Amino acid sequence: MSRDIAFPTQWNQGVGDGEVPDGYAERSSIDGGRPKVNASQYVPDRFLQILRRPFVPIEPAFRVCLGWYGFLPPSEVFPHARAAATKALELDDSLAEAHTSMAFVKLYSDRDWGGAESEFRRGIELNPNYGNGHHWYAEYLSLVGRHREAIAESQRARELDPLSSIINTWVSSRYYFARQYDQAIAERRNAVEIDPNFGPAHLVLGHAYEQKGMLEEAIGEFQEACRLAAGPMYSASLAHAYGIAGRREEASKILNELSKRSEHEFISSYDLAIAQSGFGDAAKTFHLLDAAVRERSPRVEFLGVEPRFDNLRGDSRYGALLRLIEQPVS
Repeated sequence: MSRDIAFPTQWNQGVGDGEVPDGYAERSSIDGGRPKVNASQYVPDRFLQILRRPFVPIEPAFRVCLGWYGFLPPSEVFPHARAAATKALELDDSLAEAHTSMAFVKLYSDRDWGGAESEFRRGIELNPNYGNGHHWYAEYLSLVGRHREAIAESQRARELDPLSSIINTWVSSRYYFARQYDQAIAERRNAVEIDPNFGPAHLVLGHAYEQKGMLEEAIGEFQEACRLAAGPMYSASLAHAYGIAGRREEASKILNELSKRSEHEFISSYDLAIAQSGFGDAAKTFHLLDAAVRERSPRVEFLGVEPRFDNLRGDSRYGALLRLIEQPVS
C-alpha cells in the first residue's frame, strides 16, 4: 500500500505568519491515488502559503509533487524537500520511502540521473512491496527511454496498489511515452473507470488521443480534465490541442490568460511552452523551453521523450536543451 501523507484538516482557514496549522489528522495519499483531497486538483492559496514554511511537516515527495504540477516554483520546493529527505535518511537509512524521496530530489532538482536511479533501486531493494517506489522508478525509466522496463515497473506498482488512480493513470503514460498510443488509450480508459472524477486520467487520455490525430476526442478529455482539476498544466494541454486543431482564437485566449497570470504568480515556463507549441512557432517555443530549463522546471526532464515536441527534435536548439539537462535518453 502507498505511504500516506498528512494534510492540514482546515486548508481554507486563515493562518498567521507565525502559526503552524492545527490538525494533521486527515491522512491521504497524493501519489497513492485514494486522496480525500488531491493536490493536483485543488490547492488553495492558504495551503500554498503554509507549504512555503520550511518547518511544516510535509513529506518531501509531496513538496516535489507541488513543484512538478506547477503550483510552486522549484526554488521554493526543492530546498525544503532536500532537507527533509536528508534528515529522514540520517534518522533511518533503511526506509525505502526516504531513499525514494531523495531519488525524486536528485532527478527533478539536481538532474543527477545516475544518483537518482541508485536511490530508486535502493528503495525497491529495501522494500520490494512499496508500490510508489516502483511507480516513481517507472517514471525515471520512461524519461531515459527504457520503455520496456518502465512498463514492467508500472505494472508491478499496479499489482501492489491496484486501486490507485494515479498509478493506473501513469501505467498508460508509460505506453504514451513509448509511442504505443492504442495501448495507452486502453489503459487510460481503465484509469477513468476507476475514478471518473480524477483529472489526470482525462489529461493523459487526451494526450494519447491527440497523438492519434483524434483531436476532437482529445479536446473533450482536456476540457473534462480542466473541469475536474486546477493548474496550468491542464489548460496548457487544452491550448496545445486547440492550436494544432486550428482553433487559434481559443488557444490564444488560454495562452494569453496564462501569460498574464505569470506576471503576478508562478506559472511554469514549461506549461507556457506546451501552450505556445500548438501554434507551430518554433522560435517562441524554444524561448520558453530555455526559460523552463533555467528555472529548473521539473518537467523539462520529459524533453527527451515528450511526443508533443517531436516536430522540434530535428532542430539543433532541441539537442542543445537536452545537453543542458544532461539527459541520458536510450
